[in-house]
Amino acid sequence: MAALPSPDLNGIGMSMRVTILFRKAAILLVCASTVAQAEGQEKLSTTVTLDLASKYVWHGVNLVNDWVVQPGVSFSTHGLTLALWGSMEGTDWNRPNYPRNPRGCFTDVEASLEYGKDNWKVGINDVHCPGTGEARYREWYAGLSAEQIWGAPELTVYTSGSSRTGTYAVLGLSHSLGREGKSLDLGAEITYGDKPFNDFVHGRQRAGFSDLQLSAGMTLSLSKGWSVTPSLHYSRIFKGSRSPGEPRQTNAWLSLGFESEL
Repeated sequence: MAALPSPDLNGIGMSMRVTILFRKAAILLVCASTVAQAEGQEKLSTTVTLDLASKYVWHGVNLVNDWVVQPGVSFSTHGLTLALWGSMEGTDWNRPNYPRNPRGCFTDVEASLEYGKDNWKVGINDVHCPGTGEARYREWYAGLSAEQIWGAPELTVYTSGSSRTGTYAVLGLSHSLGREGKSLDLGAEITYGDKPFNDFVHGRQRAGFSDLQLSAGMTLSLSKGWSVTPSLHYSRIFKGSRSPGEPRQTNAWLSLGFESEL
């Protein structure tokens, strides 16, 4: 979730176009799945997730310093994926920052539409933050990955198309220790932002690396196709990137993720 810009007339029109886009995408997914199943080809894949996290941290910024519940569902076929995700706050920790009590409410609802093949992807994210007083936010992205290289590097560039919110790139690395089914999965992400992005998110008046996030988790199989992944996360805002209103330069938190492919 990003810090959100103020609404404007163009943004209202764009929101309507994005909503129509996602509706058309959903119809396209259903039609493509029906045709594919009739021809004996790839069918629609549905994945359900549910994460419990002790904090909600975005680019090093501690958005919720308490427990959150984050369900999600995605539908995929022929390289096209439509995903819905939300974050519900478990406490009123953010009450001083919101116009209403956030406990038990979804304060971050995101929809994404992505198309990808092999080692590349393109997509759009649409973020809505009800009850927070923040405006709707949209960003486009494109990414490349190289799974055959050690660390399976993946570089993704995001932009909102706005000079106010800027553009940023995320380089991700991942590595597993142990054998399949009983491995420790390690991950790292580092973000580089241009001047508008770093100023918008961290109050930093120049381009550069803004934050680093590390994770370690182990996926365990449960019954009926479900799996659970307990994970430990750590993030750090680089020196000079922390905004005056953000007292925490580092954050550590726990999460428990459940997943099933229907």
